[in-house]
Amino acid sequence: MRNSAEKSVKDSAEQNTITVKTDDLKSKKARSNKMNFSISKIKQSEVKKQSGPKIRDIKLMGSSMMVMNQDNGFRVFCSKIVGHSNFDNFVLFLILSSTILLAIEDPFEKPGS
Repeated sequence: MRNSAEKSVKDSAEQNTITVKTDDLKSKKARSNKMNFSISKIKQSEVKKQSGPKIRDIKLMGSSMMVMNQDNGFRVFCSKIVGHSNFDNFVLFLILSSTILLAIEDPFEKPGS
């Protein structure tokens, strides 16, 4: 009798701990779902920002070289190129490649040898 009573107490204690553990897991899942939802919202807003126009709007003022006004096609074209998001990366690539080529060049090389 005593063994069966002890077993039932142990079983009920194990069930309680299991219940607590599953409750903890459920609350963790609920918290993680809330967190995943908020993170996914942030990612969606970032994707919307990235999928927007890649050209920054550069405001042209005055005239360039006292010849080209704000509506000049060449000035507008150049401002679109400079305003493109990849323009900065392209300039950095050119600087890096120029630096590497200068480092590779041998200044003491005799011409014609």
